[in-house]
Amino acid sequence: MAERLAIIGASGFVGSALTEYAADHAGLDVMPFCHSTGGASRLAHRGMSIRQLDLMDRAAVDTALSGVDYVVNCSRGGDRLMLSGLENLLHACSKGSVKKLVHLSSVAVYGDPPPASSTNEDAPTEPAPRSYGATKLAQDRLVQRAASKGLPSVILCPPNIIGPYSDYLTDIIQSIETGRFRYIDGGHRCINVVDVNNLSACMINALRSEIIDGRRLFACEPADVNWLDLTMELEPVLRDHPAIPSISSEMFVDGGAAPGPSPLRKQGLASALKHLASDEVRTALRGNPMWASMEKTAKGGVRLMGKGVEDRLRDTFAGPIKVAVARPEEMIDRPLIAQQLRGVKHDPGRCHRELGFTPPLTFAESMQSFRNWYIEHFDFGSSEWAMLGKASR
Repeated sequence: MAERLAIIGASGFVGSALTEYAADHAGLDVMPFCHSTGGASRLAHRGMSIRQLDLMDRAAVDTALSGVDYVVNCSRGGDRLMLSGLENLLHACSKGSVKKLVHLSSVAVYGDPPPASSTNEDAPTEPAPRSYGATKLAQDRLVQRAASKGLPSVILCPPNIIGPYSDYLTDIIQSIETGRFRYIDGGHRCINVVDVNNLSACMINALRSEIIDGRRLFACEPADVNWLDLTMELEPVLRDHPAIPSISSEMFVDGGAAPGPSPLRKQGLASALKHLASDEVRTALRGNPMWASMEKTAKGGVRLMGKGVEDRLRDTFAGPIKVAVARPEEMIDRPLIAQQLRGVKHDPGRCHRELGFTPPLTFAESMQSFRNWYIEHFDFGSSEWAMLGKASR
């Protein structure tokens, strides 16, 4: 009888790809678990039996993992699910017969931007408080604590994930087609990516490896790929688009921080009253029951005077309704600029050596598989395709 592999979060992008890869290549009895079957149509089309599981229900998790040999955690959600749900998962793994847990983390645990030393896994982990990276780091520590108590574990840290179904790549395509994408330094800065099928193969290798101490390993594309390489691979599936401008990284030497608040200045009585009647101040004052009651009474009185008086008073205190006009700099895709400014190549050499792992796909093969999926999925070249291209500009 084949050993059993439970995949938690099997309806997500990575979980679906791993489920398909494991069913085809791992020689294991694959058991996909997801919170809701609504996003599992991809697996359902393969005729796979999908099990629902609420990670917040400890008894249900214990029952679901009874007799399971291996577990891969690809689940995502809010902080409560990612932390309390993971604790329940680790409890079930520790009390059961699980031989190995592979937990999917993220390079975000090193911070954004990451320190220059994060070329390897020994760099300090410095995510911003309450960020996604901070939550993933808290998860890593839970897994490492369980490993120290005897649960064989490996933590894999992928960067942005590419390949078929990659929202990351489709978002870049949309950014280029709408003229919002900019190169930093001509696109020659490095980019950290991993193909979803390479990541799936890496997770299977991690299950079979001798590593049990919960160490963190980079699961990244080994080739030296830059942003220009990536966009050139996407070019065959782009609609007509303007040439991509380049911005110097020197413009962001201070990190691109927004300017601070302007200095305080003297205010007249009218401006002080306007400030007192502003939404921000009134929202704060509503916490006081007496003020909230006074405001309610005042609003009722103003309404009795008629809409014209109400509108004039609103304009007096708040000013006329303003319609924001987009400035050219606001049309730039700032998140993708921030990613280019990271400038650190995470080295997956330790992962490949310690897991005995060789990625089955090269970067070029990965991008070809994405293009094939994209052409088929979006009816590339049709009249509707052309119309959507015009509508995006």
